[in-house]
Order: sequence, then C-alpha cells, then structure tokens
Amino acid sequence: MFDNWPHPKGVVPAHLTLGAALYFLPSFDRARVGRGAGAAAPMFVLDRQRLAPYQDDAGLFDNRYFAGLPSQETLQAAGVHHLLYVTPDAQVTMDADDVNDDLVAINDGGIDVRMLALSDFSQTPLPGWIEEPAPTCLPFPGFGPGPHYYFGGSPSAHSCFSWWYGWRSPPLLSGGGGAPHWTPLPPLPPHLAPRSRFHPTPRAHTALSGGWRGSPGGSWRGNPTSGWRGSPAIGSFGRSGSLGRAHGGFSS
Repeated sequence: MFDNWPHPKGVVPAHLTLGAALYFLPSFDRARVGRGAGAAAPMFVLDRQRLAPYQDDAGLFDNRYFAGLPSQETLQAAGVHHLLYVTPDAQVTMDADDVNDDLVAINDGGIDVRMLALSDFSQTPLPGWIEEPAPTCLPFPGFGPGPHYYFGGSPSAHSCFSWWYGWRSPPLLSGGGGAPHWTPLPPLPPHLAPRSRFHPTPRAHTALSGGWRGSPGGSWRGNPTSGWRGSPAIGSFGRSGSLGRAHGGFSS
C-alpha cells in the first residue's frame, strides 16, 4: 500500500521502499508458483516513515501520506478472524496514528487485533522464553534443513504462538478417572505480554508536525473507499505534496 510521490528531496525516502519491493519481486514471483490461490493470508505492508517529522522547508518536498486499511466487514467477508500489527521490535508499543481509528474499528467489530514484533523471531533461543528442552504446545515437525527463524528462537516456542496469543485454548485431559484439567503449557514470557495482549484503543492523534492534528471520530481519518478527509490546524497546506493533494476528496 503506497500512496506517495517519490522525490529526490522528499521527506520520506520513498525510493528506498520502491527499491526494496523491486529487489524482492523475483522471490515473490518464485514463491507464487508453488502456492495455490487462497493458500496464504493477506499482508498489508506500509512504509514506516510515511509520517516522518517535518517542518515547512523550501528545500524539501513533503511527500508524507496517510495509510488506510480495509474495513472490518471486508476482512470478515474474506474469512479473516485475526489481525497482527507487525512492528520492527519491542520498542514500538502502539499502532501508528493514521491507522489507529481503522484498527480500533476492526477490533471492536470482532476481529482480534494484536501486536507482533519481528525481533521476536530468531535463529537461536531468545533469553527468558522457554528453557530447552521443553514440551511443545503443539506437535511441531519443524521446517527441514535450516537455517530458520523461529518465533522465540526455538521450535518449542514457535509451537506456542497460537496459545500465547489467545487464538487457541489448551486441550482438556481426562486425568485418568479424575476431573478433566487443562494441559500445562509453558508460561507466557513476561516481555511478550505487552504485544500478545495488545488491543488498539482510541486516542487523540498528533500524527504530523506542520499543523495536522486529529482525534477519534474527528479531524482526519481514512477509509479505503472515500480516501482521507482532514481539517488543517493551520491556515495553509504549505509545501505539502501528497498530503496537500486531493485523495478521494478533502473537506476542511
């Protein structure tokens, strides 16, 4: 999802994003050959620098932009039940301002929204996760010859993803004539809890320097149908490029 004008003097280094997409395009094409239609979950990739800080500057082109996500109804119609907001690392603790309203609506509409950090994947066991050897939460055949990046850095932790994120409940055991009881599972790693228990909540937004402000249900927000509408907190758009152009219509 890329709603941006690349520019040699752009605030957002969009050429790097486009270059990365082109670099990996052959890998995507090769993977598509061996994957049937509908065999993979959808992924929406957003440039994390799209809301870069900026002050009006004659030497810069303001090519920042807002992102929008499909509606909860669209996702549910496609069979989506869970949505993961993926971040680079554990230092990111909340969703971006421009997608907050969308994620809140998706979560409130019945699709479970959680957070996932790419730094939670490793080729070696991450400290504080599971002491090896450990029982797996599910039978896990592994991925064959490596190297591979596992969630938590090990097959044991990887098998516990759906339990720790609340997508499954532990199976009941009969207990040999006694009362049924839950299968004991490895405890949730404490530093994973902020992400596995994350849900988006409404908040006031100050997504962009240079005068754009927002609040839940107010000033600016977006949807995939009508684009973005906004109310400038200052008297002009300055040198705004992507933000100053009409994308599905602005009202101010």
